[in-house]
Amino acid sequence: MTSNLVFSKWTTIFANDKVVTTAILDRVLHHSHIINIQGDSYRLKEKQESGLIDSDIFKTKEDLTQNSNEN
Repeated sequence: MTSNLVFSKWTTIFANDKVVTTAILDRVLHHSHIINIQGDSYRLKEKQESGLIDSDIFKTKEDLTQNSNEN
């Protein structure tokens, strides 16, 4: 399974229910190996640039900081 979201953002997927999110992550991660890949996804970057995705969920901390400094 792959995800662009950090675990702390997974509650947004499950209607902000921390108990459900914790239970699901507990079961999924119990015997898992986590491989953290740094860098931008080319597919996601292309969709953001074309305007198909405009959500802060997919933005990095650097993107959010840069946008707040521009405003």
